[in-house]
Amino acid sequence: MTESESNSNCTNVKNGEGKVLCAVCVSAGKKPGSRDILLMMRDDADFGPKGKTFSARSVTEMLNILSNWKVPFDERKRVHDFVTERLRLMEQKS
Repeated sequence: MTESESNSNCTNVKNGEGKVLCAVCVSAGKKPGSRDILLMMRDDADFGPKGKTFSARSVTEMLNILSNWKVPFDERKRVHDFVTERLRLMEQKS
């Protein structure tokens, strides 16, 4: 995890060539104690809903979405580690 990621609740998701595809963010949900996993698409994305933001109901759903978008395995692992760490930190603070 980079230093900028350690201070952020978002991380960029890159394809095999290093191009940023979208950002994955973890935030507090509407209901007390709930958490949201958000996928924010780039405006110039060449796949998926361009410029849209949507929610994944679980870490598993997020990983399946990334897999469907052909995000490389190592990148999916990195994003998984980032999201689970953010969720853990948010749980500790509540």
